[in-house]
Amino acid sequence: MIAGSRDIPLESVINVRDVGGIRTSSGSAVKRNRLIRGGRPDNITASDLDILTEQFEVTLFVDVRWPRNFALADGSEIVRHGVKRINLPLAVEIPGSGEMTDGPLGLIEAGIAADFRTNYLQRFENPDRISKVMQAVGGARGASFLHCTAGKDRTGVLVAIALSAIGVHRDDVVADYAESGRFSEPLFEDIFGTNERFQRVRGSLDPEVLYSYMSAPPEVMVDVLHRVDEKYGSPRQYLLDLPAGGRIVENLERKLLG
Repeated sequence: MIAGSRDIPLESVINVRDVGGIRTSSGSAVKRNRLIRGGRPDNITASDLDILTEQFEVTLFVDVRWPRNFALADGSEIVRHGVKRINLPLAVEIPGSGEMTDGPLGLIEAGIAADFRTNYLQRFENPDRISKVMQAVGGARGASFLHCTAGKDRTGVLVAIALSAIGVHRDDVVADYAESGRFSEPLFEDIFGTNERFQRVRGSLDPEVLYSYMSAPPEVMVDVLHRVDEKYGSPRQYLLDLPAGGRIVENLERKLLG
């Protein structure tokens, strides 16, 4: 798999690529125009939307951000053109508070994410939401555009689960995740660079921890998937153990490989 070979260069949305083209361990290739991953499309231009809907057959935008972030696209070209979008926040609970958060700042401020390994593993504790995302991707009429803010973390976890479940080799799952490192640092700076809350915590963060937030180190996903193997058996087994898990995996295989 050649880095950048599946990129979809858009002017108004960053870190967009087709998951298609990656091969499974059995030699089958993930089909093109079935699952697109990317960053926030809040300000997508009409021409970029045309590229996604016409060239890549996107019929559904799956937004896994917090509802207030989902609302940022309420006036977007996506809505104006009547393309379907759904909000399935992949949030985590702040221990002892009963409150949920999904953003890096909330996690840092709560002191519950030493680095993104912890953050990623916490996402697996939201099986109902992961189930709904996988059902949406597996049941979409055309291609799904799966996104969070940078298209790296929440999106990265979900795509890693989906690819692992259909038999993509672990090295290629990790390589797909790591490709986001080419985009995430400038996007992170664009979003948080002038944010007062971020500036307050930035100076107190270990440089290695900060790097894990602003990049996509392959070793992070390697470690996360290894811990998933230890706790759940494998990402595929994680899905199979969900209610209707067999159907979820079957639909993913049919959608992405069929």
